Amino acid sequence: MLYFFIISVVLVGLMLSLRNPLASKVLSGLFIVNLIALLVRAYASKGQTELVYFTFDGTAVIMLSLMVVVAIPAFIHSFYYLTHESKRGIPLYIAGLTGLLTSLVGVYLSNNLIVLWVFMEATTLTVSVLIYHHRSTHALEATWKYIFVSSIGIALAYMGILFLGTIVSNSGDIPLSYKGLEVLAANANPAYLRIAFLFVLVGFSTKMELFPMHTVGIDANTIAPPPISAVMSTLMVNGGFVAIYRLLNILDGTIVGQWASNVLILSGILSVIVAATYLLKSNNLKRLLAYSTLENMGLVAIALGIGGVARYAAFIHIIAHTFLKAALFFQVRQVRNTFDTYEISKMGGYIRHYSAGALVLMLGTLGIVAFPPSGLFVSELTIFKAMLAQERWILFTVLVLVLLCCVYAIVQKLLSILYAKETVKPTGFKLSMSLTAVQYLLIGLAFYVFFFKDGFVMNLINEAIK
Repeated sequence: MLYFFIISVVLVGLMLSLRNPLASKVLSGLFIVNLIALLVRAYASKGQTELVYFTFDGTAVIMLSLMVVVAIPAFIHSFYYLTHESKRGIPLYIAGLTGLLTSLVGVYLSNNLIVLWVFMEATTLTVSVLIYHHRSTHALEATWKYIFVSSIGIALAYMGILFLGTIVSNSGDIPLSYKGLEVLAANANPAYLRIAFLFVLVGFSTKMELFPMHTVGIDANTIAPPPISAVMSTLMVNGGFVAIYRLLNILDGTIVGQWASNVLILSGILSVIVAATYLLKSNNLKRLLAYSTLENMGLVAIALGIGGVARYAAFIHIIAHTFLKAALFFQVRQVRNTFDTYEISKMGGYIRHYSAGALVLMLGTLGIVAFPPSGLFVSELTIFKAMLAQERWILFTVLVLVLLCCVYAIVQKLLSILYAKETVKPTGFKLSMSLTAVQYLLIGLAFYVFFFKDGFVMNLINEAIK
């Protein structure tokens, strides 16, 4: 772990000091090698702790694996985007992306709430550089909004951690480790635990893009370059998921465990309802996908709240969503290059202009609405079964109706891009088949999740939820 962080910091420093596009490419390649080496070590050292504050547990290994799968195409798409469309600030962009991924590694692997909080704050600073990449008025507005709201969220999360700190003040266990808190929380003041959970949930919902702090993520995804939107809607929200899931595990064995689960369910269903409302009226393609992320993270929150086998479904949902949403955001830029707009109402006939990309959009649409063989079908079906087993009839009914609205909005709008008559003249921009092939690979992985039955990944998930 120490070598990973030292090498990553050195690479970022070289990117910023050399400020050479070719050097940035070479250095980013070295970072990917560094990241893969860490993943190999994580698999080999599963269950072990390094540098006191970092543990290679099931949750961390799963998230680190997803990072490697998404980070490689994110760098590939970024360099293509920067070379052919936006030559501004290539070294700064690549340094920001490298710093963001390094910070997320800290979030995934930390076994201590304070350490997690520090790395989560680092993600805010590094991603802000990327949101502001275009340096336009809208980019400046979105960047400051992201910094402001995320800082409020981080401050609220810190307040929650302070309340958790009250349960260790008399124990002599100063570090807020997850294992230490699990033991102490069983006899802690329930009022402090409730307040701490509310603060942390609201604070880190800025990262997981959950209600009530979801708006900052929607705006940032709309403005940021598409490769960065792909990272934010997958790896960043995964970081928020890890933070909230870690705290929920601490509270599970306490008197407020069921209350915390019900709060998560409430936040989840409100997230899905808000997403459905805006999906129906959204006319911006990137904004549509951002609200789809809100919908899917709402489902994950509901799954965590229901508990039992639904938590297994939450991890399946996270894995499949990561692959699908990354592929769709990568494809979005190729759609934008074809029509020179993100406005859905102006697009149409994409299947005639670029059939390979249209197939990505079609398969991604079917996957993101949980049509089999999408991995999301397995997770959503499992969540619904868990609801019925617990006789949550009202929640089941409301969720099904709201999800039908989401499915209608996504299918209708994305398929209109494929078959409707365009109102703008196509640009004739030559699209890259190699980039599209990468997107096919990601969608293939999302569909492969449908066939998960046993094996190493299932063992990791079972370890994460036990």
